[in-house]
Amino acid sequence: MSDKRVTRWLAFLMFLVVFGIYFRTMAPTTSFWDCGEFIACSFTLGVPHPPGSPLFIMLGRVFSMVPIEGFLKAWGWLPEYADGAARVNIMSPLAGALSALFCYLVILRLIRGWQGPLGTVKERWSDHVGAVVGTLIFALADSNWFNAVEGEVYAYAIFLMMLALYLGLVWADSIGKPVHLPLALFLAYLMGLASGLHLLCLLVLPTIAFIGLFTYVRDRYDAWKIVGAAALLVIGAYFAMHAMNARRLLGDEWAEPASLYGISEDPMAYLQISIVLAVIFGVAGVVVTFLTKTVKTRDIWAAIFVAGAAAATVQSLTGVFFWVENVQAFPTSRVVGALGLLVILYFLSQSRERPSIPVLKGYHLLVGMLLLVVVGYSTYLFLMIRSGLNPTIDENNPENWKNLFDFLARKQYGNEDMSMIIFSRKASMQYQFWDMFIKYLLHQFPMSISGVLFDWKLTFRSAMEVSYFGMRVPDFPLLLMFLGLGWHFSADRKRFFGLLALFIISGLGLVIYLNMPDPQPRERHYVFTGAISVMAIWMGMGVTGLIRTASSWLPASVPEWLRTKFLPVLMALIGFVVPVWFLLGYPLVDEYSGDFSVRYSNFVKHDRRYDTVGYDYAYNILQSCDKDAVLFTNGDNDTFPLWYVQEVAGVRKDVRVVNLSLLNTDWYIQQLRDNEPKIPMSASWTNDWITDTLCGNTLESLISSGRIDLTPNGTPYDENGRVVGWVTKPVTAGRVDSAYIELKNGEIRRGIVGVPVTGGTVLKEYGKAEWDTIPDADVRVRLIGQSFPGITWNMPASPEYRVLRVQDVMIFKILDWVKWQRPVYFAVTVASDNLIGLDKYLQMEGMVLRITNQADSTYVEGRGSYALDIERSKHNLDNVYQIRHMMDQRIYKDDNMLKLVSNYRSAYLRLAEKQIDTGDTLGARETLVKFNQRIPRDWRGAYYGATVSRRGGALLDSLTQGYLREASQALLNELPTMHVFDIYSLERVRMTAQLLRSTGQEREAIRLLLATDPYLQKPSPLSGISSVDRIGLFFEASTIYDQVGDVQNAREMLERCRNLLMVIPNTAEANQEFARTFRTDAMTLASEVNRRIADLEQRARQTAPRGDSLPGR
Repeated sequence: MSDKRVTRWLAFLMFLVVFGIYFRTMAPTTSFWDCGEFIACSFTLGVPHPPGSPLFIMLGRVFSMVPIEGFLKAWGWLPEYADGAARVNIMSPLAGALSALFCYLVILRLIRGWQGPLGTVKERWSDHVGAVVGTLIFALADSNWFNAVEGEVYAYAIFLMMLALYLGLVWADSIGKPVHLPLALFLAYLMGLASGLHLLCLLVLPTIAFIGLFTYVRDRYDAWKIVGAAALLVIGAYFAMHAMNARRLLGDEWAEPASLYGISEDPMAYLQISIVLAVIFGVAGVVVTFLTKTVKTRDIWAAIFVAGAAAATVQSLTGVFFWVENVQAFPTSRVVGALGLLVILYFLSQSRERPSIPVLKGYHLLVGMLLLVVVGYSTYLFLMIRSGLNPTIDENNPENWKNLFDFLARKQYGNEDMSMIIFSRKASMQYQFWDMFIKYLLHQFPMSISGVLFDWKLTFRSAMEVSYFGMRVPDFPLLLMFLGLGWHFSADRKRFFGLLALFIISGLGLVIYLNMPDPQPRERHYVFTGAISVMAIWMGMGVTGLIRTASSWLPASVPEWLRTKFLPVLMALIGFVVPVWFLLGYPLVDEYSGDFSVRYSNFVKHDRRYDTVGYDYAYNILQSCDKDAVLFTNGDNDTFPLWYVQEVAGVRKDVRVVNLSLLNTDWYIQQLRDNEPKIPMSASWTNDWITDTLCGNTLESLISSGRIDLTPNGTPYDENGRVVGWVTKPVTAGRVDSAYIELKNGEIRRGIVGVPVTGGTVLKEYGKAEWDTIPDADVRVRLIGQSFPGITWNMPASPEYRVLRVQDVMIFKILDWVKWQRPVYFAVTVASDNLIGLDKYLQMEGMVLRITNQADSTYVEGRGSYALDIERSKHNLDNVYQIRHMMDQRIYKDDNMLKLVSNYRSAYLRLAEKQIDTGDTLGARETLVKFNQRIPRDWRGAYYGATVSRRGGALLDSLTQGYLREASQALLNELPTMHVFDIYSLERVRMTAQLLRSTGQEREAIRLLLATDPYLQKPSPLSGISSVDRIGLFFEASTIYDQVGDVQNAREMLERCRNLLMVIPNTAEANQEFARTFRTDAMTLASEVNRRIADLEQRARQTAPRGDSLPGR
């Protein structure tokens, strides 16, 4: 069989194998995060969140029209509960399999690039083995597998990236051949298309340019000169366009001249932007002209200048590169745009060659490529077309040019220019580089792939919270990667640097550019798939290098069969260990429970075949609501799955879902008013009033645009949120003195006050200042509520911004407009800060909180406990909710899923608690039994289950003891896996031990304390555990040992307390910590410790029964 046929068959085999694995683990329905939105938009041709991914939506629409789930279920290839989402979900396994196919071809071509012409059969065999291993590592890595089993854009993004990389390699190898120019044109079109999917695809462009340059320019030094000039061009253009930031770097004296070229509302400054952009391109062209000898300088000059003119033209006509508000308002923009077009036409007219399209040359080729990029990019017009038809999901309403440009500029997320974001770091470099990049590179591999050469364990932090964990270094995969990297560098430096550019740009480049703030709402590993793919490519090359080394390094005296057959086969098998381990993991017997399980397998982590949690979660929230309800939701995970269930599954479309984050935008408020099911609004709430008055002056927009400061000029806030020096009388909505309004608005105009408060209809009725806002003395507005019979409450301003947000005003107004004729709910996921002070009027009914007109007489502010309707909650939990596969051990539950599932736990436990309070202990027992059968429990579920069942007395004792054993076992299982025993872990141990002691399970408490003791001897600096925290646990331990008669260990714990008390400084801060922990000061506690030690010593002299001993005693 020829090598070409072998290559084709193996590439097709990679596609089949990878598609089979991905399809087997594909989600059968919607998942959390963006999947629900993308699937719903695919079915309805809606407009998802910016930047819209129009290409994915159009492809999704095609797949959504093919009812494949019925056929696949009939053949047993999909589970019975798979639904219409499977039609869109299957796009990701297909894209993932195609990316694996092209990854195989890329690795093979790179290996052949360092090898040169095809060698012997054995050498060709080693090339294929390396390519196969690298492809499997690429496909089975954590992030790529994660992206390939759900309806998201990232699988297609990596597919287009690998396709472009492969075509770029083919293009570079085909210089002088007829296919060369058509390939360049197709690559340009592909990049335009890719921009309509995800901008991550474009990160491969520098790699293609790098490889093409070094192939086209034979003189290596000339090629590096061009690279240097291009780098200077990019850096110079970037800083010139953002010279306003030079003031931060250089100071006022040096920055002032440069600031002329900053973004400005001044037309002359705008003209300067466009001119400088073109001039910089031209200067770079001159530099290259003088530096380069072996390249046709006229062609380089023409190409760069035409590119500069094109960029200036696009910037002038659209403002897309460096955004300027209302760009079309500048007359100079049309002038600069016309000049740019004239430059392009001039160069075209001067050409002596006028070839047809297939053989375009020089700047004809460049202009043709630019036109094809525009054609590919034109997929974004889909957003404008569909938005004009008002689909149900129509984010940002990009139905006109201004809205479309706002959409592409991501104005929904703030006014900060994405190209300026790097100038002010939003988190520490340790967090951004170590915890948000290096962690994800190492996390691609199952943790069991370590310890082959060394056993290193590194400490990383969660992206969402200050919680540390250890991760073993996957030494064997990294060894393969560095071997491949080394061999690639030594054999083919030109392409090595191209691949290195992709790794740096899609890794470190994204770290710097994205500038992720701390904390993040989720782990962001999927962002770095480009860098992860490069690692897999080098690993595959490393396997080939191992096989060749095994054949060539052995002396001639070694038997032929050993050198040419056995060792190469052995090296190949060793290489295959990595992807096989990715897939299968390894068996593990739990040290404490004896349970057999498979740990550390990427297959286990990404098997979504039985995962219906996202669909059920959305279904249950919607079904909790009465007919024609208004439901306020919080974020992605309690909104996007609901959109899917409503728009695709057709469930409860009568419920109007209102997302509070989007409720701060004008377009969303207008859609709530105009689209079914409509929310009635006052006739005065026109589009202009909503945009200019209500949403134009929120604190978010004022701060992000730099128009006001967080506090008045030098005036601090006191602890109650008042501005020191303001009048203390609160402002009451509807009863505001006009003189007071004018006084405060005058202060706003003079710059004395910088934080206005917006307040609903008062804006229209009383606002007289230029911003139409009403400042509030103590930043609290008391709503008088004539239209709310029985309701009076204080609506606090946002504690973060100290103003009423638009969403706060809208909640209030929606309650006013519906006038109790429609039920209004909050999802239980809505944070307490977003409830606008309505806590005492909220009634829990399973997964929702109903707003009632009767205050809860038992409500205590700050306790966070709402009234509960027993009958409605029980009906929802028992008869309405579908909770499928929640207890299925085959479903991997990550932290996000466990967090969302905890809302079920709260619903069950709150119901049981209320039943106990009303004397229905048998009903509470029935509720807790169902809770045990339907909801998975971690430590939290078991511990809080015990706190509830304990209140039921003897009838629930067996449940209490069972919960406590579960809580203790959960901690015992977790302790060996902890890299950092932190304050949260210590507090859980203390609470569990205390509850075990109070329920008569001292022996179990001692078992837990014995396991914890080694971690407390020398806490990690990252643990956050103070000496006072350690004293608290040692004091609790002494009490437990004393209760079981173990005087010696009880005395040992108290001695530890005394030793720590002696070294703690007597400061106000330390005494405050003692007061929080022990409700006393250090001296009083020291006296109590000494008294108890003396008492124990006296008892020890009389009798000293021994119990369990501490380690080493």
